[in-house]
Amino acid sequence: MSRRRPGRSVALSALFLFTEQVLSHRILVAVSAPTQARDPLVKALDVPVAYLFAEDDDLAAAILAFAKHPSAERQRMREELERLAGTQRG
Repeated sequence: MSRRRPGRSVALSALFLFTEQVLSHRILVAVSAPTQARDPLVKALDVPVAYLFAEDDDLAAAILAFAKHPSAERQRMREELERLAGTQRG
């Protein structure tokens, strides 16, 4: 029969909490990184900043395609997407 020592459980809990805090901090720093830190990557990849933070490949592809059009065309595309999204909700 194995018995766990309470000290080990507390130490592991503290380690997991610390690790979670460190990872959370790194994510926040990356997401809120100054534009001068992101600019070289964005320029090298020739993509908009939003592309780097897209939740999935479909959204990333849509952002990339959208960004390649002139402003007037993007406005028309946005209105069409909003219209389509409205018809699918209700």
